[in-house]
Amino acid sequence: MTAPEDEISGIRRKRLKKQYVEQERQRERATIALTDDELEALLDHLDDRLGAEGCDHSHRIARQWLAENGKDERVLAGFEELGGYCDCEILANVDLDRFEG
Repeated sequence: MTAPEDEISGIRRKRLKKQYVEQERQRERATIALTDDELEALLDHLDDRLGAEGCDHSHRIARQWLAENGKDERVLAGFEELGGYCDCEILANVDLDRFEG
């Protein structure tokens, strides 16, 4: 390949990578059936409660928050897909920043 072809190929690879990253971000975001505000409220709640109580390595606190806010427990499966296998792992592995471009 000539230099311009290499440059075009590099630009195309970067564009494809950016599209892939965005699609993956959207797929991950869709796994959590909460709005950004709801997710932020849950994360704040987990932070407060875990600071006071610690984690028993279950979804006890998240499950309670979901019930109190009329949300389906199937949301927990989405958290697990993103590494949130218990309350402290939701807090550690699921963050709004993960979904921002």
